[in-house]
Amino acid sequence: MRHGGQLTLRDDPELTARILASIPVSEQAFLSLLGLLRIGACDDIGSACVTLGARSRLMVNPGFVANYCRTDEALSTLIMHELYHVLLGHTRLFARATPLDNLAFDAVINAHLSQRFPTPGRLALFFDTYKADALPHALLRPPEGWPDEPRWILPGELGALHRRLYTPEGGTCLEVYQALRKVLPKVHIDLSKLLGSHGDGQAEDSNGVSEAIPCDDPAVRRILDEILARWPAARMLGGRDAGAALSDLEIDCTPPPPPLAQAVRAAVMRVAGVDAALHSGAAADGMATSVAPYRDRPTGREMGLELLGETPLFFPSVAQKPRSAAREKVHLYLDVSGSMREHLPAVAGAVQSVSHLVADEVHAFSTEISDVTVQNMRRGRFQSTFGTSIACVAEHMVENAVRRAVVITDGHVGDVPEPLAETLIHRHLRMHAVLTTGSRTEFVEQLRGKATICTLGRNQ
Repeated sequence: MRHGGQLTLRDDPELTARILASIPVSEQAFLSLLGLLRIGACDDIGSACVTLGARSRLMVNPGFVANYCRTDEALSTLIMHELYHVLLGHTRLFARATPLDNLAFDAVINAHLSQRFPTPGRLALFFDTYKADALPHALLRPPEGWPDEPRWILPGELGALHRRLYTPEGGTCLEVYQALRKVLPKVHIDLSKLLGSHGDGQAEDSNGVSEAIPCDDPAVRRILDEILARWPAARMLGGRDAGAALSDLEIDCTPPPPPLAQAVRAAVMRVAGVDAALHSGAAADGMATSVAPYRDRPTGREMGLELLGETPLFFPSVAQKPRSAAREKVHLYLDVSGSMREHLPAVAGAVQSVSHLVADEVHAFSTEISDVTVQNMRRGRFQSTFGTSIACVAEHMVENAVRRAVVITDGHVGDVPEPLAETLIHRHLRMHAVLTTGSRTEFVEQLRGKATICTLGRNQ
């Protein structure tokens, strides 16, 4: 029953046990997440929905399960589809602001699940829910005969996109998603035929169900980061697991909003110290004037005074300025994972403005480090696996004896492995992070660094 626009969850031990038993043993992160949710039945939703926050719940319609999820394989497909929907929405890569966005988003998720679990039992939910020849919902399922002998029957550009969704060489998730949004005709899309909950992108959807993840529970946040790191958001649509190979990423750099530029510059200056403006920290070469109790270079004036019987107590002296030891340049680590894509144009612009204060190459990181020259950064050329992990950053710092570092990220990078954190602390690493609003700061605290919170890539 619905009270005041809210949904009522009732306990259903049998359904809960089925859900927990249906998740593949290989998906331990999902099992851990489900262990933190209250699972139950709700008759007022279409199929399933998840809320994470003050009341973390997974609600499932038992009538839908009875009709479409008679097997545990089909049930697990429904549950993982809904969890992915909420988790990937958390990255804000997929706007889902319109029914068209929702359809494209579902098409990408269903293709990923199909290629990850290409067995008849796990594909049954898609085959039973959507017809192979009815557009646009035919894009939400594999073609008949897939994967061994697929029968591609959709016409034109939609047919080409369908092939891209269900072939390993079809492109990245993000590319296909963007292409779907451009090519799909402007037709009425019945959201009731889509799996899971599909709100309007605000704090609550039409059923009063939150689709955001304003969750401050460290356990939930850690699991979210683990799952998101295993789905590089712009990865190739194939059967590969996390850790896809580096691939090219090109963006159009834009002038950064003043608050962002100021935050990045302040972080670099703080880590570099007071000599940052000199780039290397070395004092300029030259001569310094002083006085000495002896004459090192006679002058006509001094000789004249001595002839008159006057001897100065001190004599002018000129000496070479001592060269101070060169200060280590600041190493700048820039998150180029999928979840940072919308921020990168402005962030790259902010990094360019301090390029003379940092090491010659910026360390772009995802699940691997890929150094980028200032010239290539100006051209918007990076490489990324589109996943994200702070571990590769910590490893790079240890291997290269980095003592001064600035990290720019949205914070969804996981934790620093303890041995690496201990080594960096022992070496007195000076680190400052520039983070987005709502970011996790655990990795900063692990390294005993400082953090600046700002809205990356937006001028407020």
